[in-house]
Amino acid sequence: MTTSMSHNSGSSSIAKKNAILLVIAFCLTIFSVILTGWKEIARYMGCGVRTVQRWEGDGLPIRRPSPGKRSHVIAESEQLDSWVRNSAFWRAEDKHILVAIERNAVLREEIKERRMTLRSNMRQLKSEMAALRAKRHRPKEEPGGGG
Repeated sequence: MTTSMSHNSGSSSIAKKNAILLVIAFCLTIFSVILTGWKEIARYMGCGVRTVQRWEGDGLPIRRPSPGKRSHVIAESEQLDSWVRNSAFWRAEDKHILVAIERNAVLREEIKERRMTLRSNMRQLKSEMAALRAKRHRPKEEPGGGG
């Protein structure tokens, strides 16, 4: 009985946390905050200024009220959240590619080991064949002692 009670209290705790996260997510989608400047955008995104500046080239939704590469920047939190959610698909695709690359690396190591084993077996086989040839070509001694 104690295990089921602790299990129930654990699931109710998880349910409460999920409900809180749902409310926070709902509030964030209702109240879009306008962020001004790279520092504010970086703080909101949870990374460095240079990172969000680099992400601008990857399509991070920022706006520049005046034209120019070094002009002031603004961004809406809702658009940033949407960009993160939508780019998660590409991150998943990248993960798939990384898994394939790691698998290929493992396969290359296996091939390398098997080639080494094959070469070792070939050397051993060649030496055994040479020994058999030498034994076959050796002149036979006569049983009477030759004298």
